Amino acid sequence: MTEDAGRILDDVQRRVTDDFASVRRILSFEEYIDAVATDPASHLRTAAQYVVDAFDHFGRESRTCGGRTVERFRLFDGVEDGPFLAGHEDVQAAIYRELASFAESGRVDKLLLLHGPNGSAKSTIAQLIALAMERYSQTDAGALYRFYWVFPRPQSHDEQRLGFAGGRTEGSAPETFAFLPPEDLAARLPCELRDPPFFLVPPDERRAFVDRVTDALPAGAAGRLRNPRVLDGDLSPKSKAIYEGLLASYHGDWRRVMAHVQVERFFVSRRFRCGAVTIDPQLHVDATARQVTADRSTDYLPPALHNLGLIEPGGDLVDANRGLVEFGDFLKRPVDMNKYLLQTVETGTVSLGSLLLHLDLVFLGSTNENHLDAFKKSIDFTSFKARMELVQVPYLLRLADELRIYDGVTAAIGRRKPVAPHTARVAALWAILTRLQKPHHQSYPDDVAPTIEKLTPLEKAKLYDTGEAPAWLNDEGRKRLRRVLPRLRREFRDAVYYEGRFGASPREVRGILHDASHRSDHPCLSPLAVLATLEEFVLEKHVYDFLQLEPNGTYNDNEGFIGVVRDEYHAWVTAELEGAMELIDEGEYERQCTGYFSHVIAFTRGETVLDERTGRALPASEDTMGAVERLLDIHEPAEVFRKNLVARIGAFRVDNPDAPVVYRELFPDIFGALRQDFFSKRRDQIERVEQALIEWEDAPPSDAKLRARAERTMRNMRETYGYPEEALREVILFVRKHRRLDR
Repeated sequence: MTEDAGRILDDVQRRVTDDFASVRRILSFEEYIDAVATDPASHLRTAAQYVVDAFDHFGRESRTCGGRTVERFRLFDGVEDGPFLAGHEDVQAAIYRELASFAESGRVDKLLLLHGPNGSAKSTIAQLIALAMERYSQTDAGALYRFYWVFPRPQSHDEQRLGFAGGRTEGSAPETFAFLPPEDLAARLPCELRDPPFFLVPPDERRAFVDRVTDALPAGAAGRLRNPRVLDGDLSPKSKAIYEGLLASYHGDWRRVMAHVQVERFFVSRRFRCGAVTIDPQLHVDATARQVTADRSTDYLPPALHNLGLIEPGGDLVDANRGLVEFGDFLKRPVDMNKYLLQTVETGTVSLGSLLLHLDLVFLGSTNENHLDAFKKSIDFTSFKARMELVQVPYLLRLADELRIYDGVTAAIGRRKPVAPHTARVAALWAILTRLQKPHHQSYPDDVAPTIEKLTPLEKAKLYDTGEAPAWLNDEGRKRLRRVLPRLRREFRDAVYYEGRFGASPREVRGILHDASHRSDHPCLSPLAVLATLEEFVLEKHVYDFLQLEPNGTYNDNEGFIGVVRDEYHAWVTAELEGAMELIDEGEYERQCTGYFSHVIAFTRGETVLDERTGRALPASEDTMGAVERLLDIHEPAEVFRKNLVARIGAFRVDNPDAPVVYRELFPDIFGALRQDFFSKRRDQIERVEQALIEWEDAPPSDAKLRARAERTMRNMRETYGYPEEALREVILFVRKHRRLDR
């Protein structure tokens, strides 16, 4: 071995040894009890409390989404390059609420059944909870312990000293076999259910111990520790048999029995099926039991244990105990295969012939809506419903959330093929539009019902995404619409065909993106390649149920949505192309906006405006205000319109006392109108630059100014807006074609 290799191995040895010692992997029973006394809340918690603590460990944060503030649990953000959950803050809150209820009561008495359409992230939710438990179990706060029965080789030690014969002298310190080296161990028998070592303390003494160590705790924390699982929980049958056998052998000397206990820290692991198990819809039971076969190691057990018929439990529920079990596609299994769960969930036990196993588990399941609909018609549904808590997991309805899913897809594709900006956004917007339902405007107040009736799917999508109201509404109309926005979101929540039950699945949209990336008629993965692929996709109505829905006005028009998205993309890319030409300093719009609002505020308050050129204080100019207002679609007197603008500025300052007023963000419609007016007056100049860009490869323009403008435009499109070289010509041709169609 080389010197470098030896040094590396020595470093690994030191690191592993230090890590092993620092996490306290092996404890004697006495050390374990000392740890319990020091931190009873960590060591005496149920599985439900453990999952709640995992949620709390990673924390939560408030986010503003679509004009409302929601709380998001950070565990659902996943880890770098791993799975994550986009959106679904309402689902997260519902799951946490149920788990907290289980933890508070001290027992899990229901199966949490996540239901929703295929691809709505039900499995991802379960996966991320299990991943959080894994990561939490590796921290000091999330330490979990189980125990083994250990027995030494008699010939290696003095049997009298090791406790196999006679008794220890009065007042002598108890011995422990927990730290014997492997060569001195004859047998090490596991507790398959990973019973808490605290269950080795008899119940009466356990209650007294809990009373003592919880005196200083807050009432709520102390109450959780005094739950039936902690106070009355018993050992699993195999460990109980060993415990009773040893106790009889040692004539009731409990401390000598505890000498045979080795406490070991364990870690939650889906991969190794420890404390987190996913059960697929296979056709076999979820727990088994078998007789422990004799081997040479049993010869070294105390004589009192030789005749015990030790039964060893196994299976999915046993592997998951003290953690989480997920039943994937729960209702795909025959109902008879699930009937045992009625008792298991209700009582926390599962019967295996002569054995009754006591479980400490959080039960989580998932199913799609078609299977749930069919199950609701079954005579068994009533029985199961009492033991299930349904949590609805619809498709996402917010563009920003949906976009997160596809950003990762396009990033992966980008490693093999150039990707144009807005590609993921185009796919996400079309997916969101396919999921929205037409509101029942008749059920809304009379002052807002006409607005609700006129909402297009695109306007509804923008309202859900950022709270943006349609541009055709006046200030009062915007206020009324935002006031009923929470109701609009909830309108279909309790309906059988709720909003987000139908539409394009993220799985299908991922497939569309991958198909678009392989198109030979597009030089890169671009929005136009996606739109072309969508035009082919919507023809497959016999394959996808949501494509078979009849349009309801402009809603459910999946083919028509392609045109809607194409128009939106045109607006995005046109703004970028015009901005890249640098025909005007972007700050000029800000100055125009600021100037307009200076006059509006002065007009409303009866004040004057300082003329920057002369330094004189002048009345608010009707010409300045009118020049901007003529660009806007105003449906009320100018004086009322201006007062409403000032009121919106005042409301913003009240809500954001430390934030500056940015007119561009607060009044995007006014800013956009100024911008559109500027470029419409320069249409000929813009079209000359576009034509030069199209002809660039064959014949760059001879005019030096035009050539410089074209070069600057291409550079800005690449460097400022992120367009790959392969996408530039395609984008410019698209803008030109769309502009001609608009004429």
